[in-house]
Amino acid sequence: MKLIGVGVGPGDIELFTLKAINAIEEAAYIFIPESRGKSIAYDIARPLLEDKYNIIFLDIPMGCGRDLYKTYAERIFRTSEGKTSVFLTLGDPSIYSTFIYIADEIKNLGGDVSTIPGIPSFIAAAALIGEPLLRKGDKMIVCDSIDEINLKGLDAVVVLKTLDKEKILNLLEEEGFKYFYIKRCTQKDEMVLTDRDDILKDNDYLSMIIAKRS
Repeated sequence: MKLIGVGVGPGDIELFTLKAINAIEEAAYIFIPESRGKSIAYDIARPLLEDKYNIIFLDIPMGCGRDLYKTYAERIFRTSEGKTSVFLTLGDPSIYSTFIYIADEIKNLGGDVSTIPGIPSFIAAAALIGEPLLRKGDKMIVCDSIDEINLKGLDAVVVLKTLDKEKILNLLEEEGFKYFYIKRCTQKDEMVLTDRDDILKDNDYLSMIIAKRS
């Protein structure tokens, strides 16, 4: 069987690629990860799935271990019956996605794996705030934590998980970065904050910080 990781992008249905749409249309099964009965990837792709009867939801909790990934990979492998299926993922399949771990287990089972890229949230966010991420000669890091990262010599920093915002902002300010806090980029309730106090008050999981040298 073949499993294709399909990136659905950050939220706006118009940011879907034609290749992603075609893969969904042709898939034997459409696997969608959810956590506690919710799936942002499904919410984004819903307009493309309204007439589909081959959707299978997988309740995959965040941060689960390899044993569970293996269990779900085996289910996907058996269900697909040698056909080509897709696995939807928020943003891009190659960036901090559940698909990465499922794909490893599918390969171990003898299946084929490929990906169809989606627009990453931080690329969409850069367009939203009107700030280029990199100019010629610039250096940038994309991370889920800036702990133990030497910010000296970097021109841009993207933090995709903002669980300890006060610490993040302190480190960025110490190194002279200006920053933008973006929540739910391209979704109906998207917001951009630059005031430190406002940022610290917000606790939306779907948020990121983009920082640039002042």
